Parts: sequence; C-alpha cells; structure tokens
Amino acid sequence: MHWRRGLDFNLMNFERSERWETTDLNTFFQLNFTETREAVNFTANGEQILNKTMEKSPELLENGDNLVLNATDKRLIEFVVNGKGTDKSLVQMEGVQCLTGVCDLELVNGVPIESKFRYWSDVTNWAGNRLPEKDEYVII
Repeated sequence: MHWRRGLDFNLMNFERSERWETTDLNTFFQLNFTETREAVNFTANGEQILNKTMEKSPELLENGDNLVLNATDKRLIEFVVNGKGTDKSLVQMEGVQCLTGVCDLELVNGVPIESKFRYWSDVTNWAGNRLPEKDEYVII
C-alpha cells in the first residue's frame, strides 16, 4: 500500500499494490483522529464508498470498504485493503470539517507527538520485545 499524497490529513490516497492477489488476506487499518471532522469520505473512481461497508462478512469486503465514527468520543476510521474490487485500486480519503456551515463538534485536546521514529522491525518497540506473528492482532 502506498500513501500517494503523503501525510495530508485532509486528503489522503492509498493505492493497492499490483502485487495484491484476490486470494490475499484482508489487511485492516484502524486510525483514530483528534481533528474535528463531520465526515471522512472514501471514494474510488469518483464514486463514494459508503460508510459502514465494513459490516459485510470478511469474504465480501473490497478495497476501501470502511467504517467511520465521527462522534467526539470515538473519532475512529477503520478500512480494509485487499486485492478485491478492481475498480478500487486507488482510494481517496477526504476529511470534511464542516458539512453544513454549522459545526458544533467538540474540539479535542492536542496529543504530543514523539520526536523519534519507531520501526516495525525493531523488537524493542513491541510488547515482550518480540515482533508480531502471522495473524496476530496489532495496535500501533
């Protein structure tokens, strides 16, 4: 997967690698966000991928299916990347701060950002000083 535009938290694209096969397992991403958003929209080829499409059974999920919780106490984005949905090889995520012009979502206090890089391959960054194993649920 490639973040096509870099870390622009208003508009991000992710692109499925040509190496993905339709038989590959789903890769699930969960991102939390602190910036006030009334919506986070996922689109592919100009068509919106509806929110709550993550409620499908795992074998029916396609690239970019998502669940976005915008409520102040949640603010969570979950989406899937896989080799399914040939028309969804490039997915755009757009954060919308105010849909109607009346924005009443509560602001969230800032969270300090670490100044060092943490590499996936460095065992000291993981609980128990060991790398995650195949099919293990991982929180970053």
